[in-house]
Amino acid sequence: MLAAFDFAYLLIGLTIIMVACELFTNGIEHVGCRYQLSEQATGSVLAAVGTALPETILPMIAILFARTGGHEIGSGAILGAPFMLISLAMLLGGITVIAGWAAGRRGLVLDIDPEHVRCDLAYFLGAYALVLVVSLLLHPLKEVLALALIAAYAVHTRRTLYSDGQMDAEECRPLYFTRVIPSLRQNANLELAQSVTGLLGIVVGAKVFVDGIAGVALEFGVSLFLFSFIIAPMATELPEKFNSILWYWRGKDALAMGNITGAMVFQATFPVAVGLLLTPWTLDFEGLLGIGLAMLGGTMFYVLLGVRGTLSGTWMLLGGVIYVLYLVGVFKWV
Repeated sequence: MLAAFDFAYLLIGLTIIMVACELFTNGIEHVGCRYQLSEQATGSVLAAVGTALPETILPMIAILFARTGGHEIGSGAILGAPFMLISLAMLLGGITVIAGWAAGRRGLVLDIDPEHVRCDLAYFLGAYALVLVVSLLLHPLKEVLALALIAAYAVHTRRTLYSDGQMDAEECRPLYFTRVIPSLRQNANLELAQSVTGLLGIVVGAKVFVDGIAGVALEFGVSLFLFSFIIAPMATELPEKFNSILWYWRGKDALAMGNITGAMVFQATFPVAVGLLLTPWTLDFEGLLGIGLAMLGGTMFYVLLGVRGTLSGTWMLLGGVIYVLYLVGVFKWV
């Protein structure tokens, strides 16, 4: 009976997330058009940070309010988020691109700015290299690194917001709020209201989904760290995946990829800084392996973009290899 109740929570949370993501993606496209932001800025900053909030809030709540195991749950959720982005998010994106190509809706090669994506990946790799060093050796300096990570993200955000180009208003689908209430017009800042509504829905849906998946997972006796690293981010990272899947399917590759790589930069800086400041940050094999494989995946896509000048849906499937390597490594070690 309990398992059925938890499974119902999963379906309800997933439904809320999918509806909210559609509202958010539609709204954030219009925000980018109104304020003449580039696709890179819209995807890498507005969409990435907005949809990263659920998986940022979850570890903070765990660290501050959990009765037992809060530090382990928080650390696992923090490290699991960027790992899921470089592995499962890339895999699902590649599958979506290939499916769209097979259906004749789009090309197999992504229409992205490779230098912008490589810049995101470079920031991510640099931040995670520092995190790895601190995790292995320099615990007395972890507070200093926390402040450095926050500063690095501020620099990255400023650089992205001043990137060239802007969203094409003609490519934006009609705003859902204006479809429901045709008498209202864009000058009422409805795109902001719709984006906030979608974001709130994502947070609520993620919370419901996490509650359901937590009950199911704990029945199988999954350890706190592995649960938070593998299972919790699968719930809280769904917003990024669904937003990007929608954009990949519609051929908005710069938004889709920026949403993923921008979230990777955010997740490798601000949430990690929170973990460094509020927990002892003593990682075991599972945590260090997650950091190492996330860096391997980031390096792999960075090199591919440098050598080939772009990515295709086929190459994105390599994200699945990273995920399988982690599962094999962890369960073989255990």
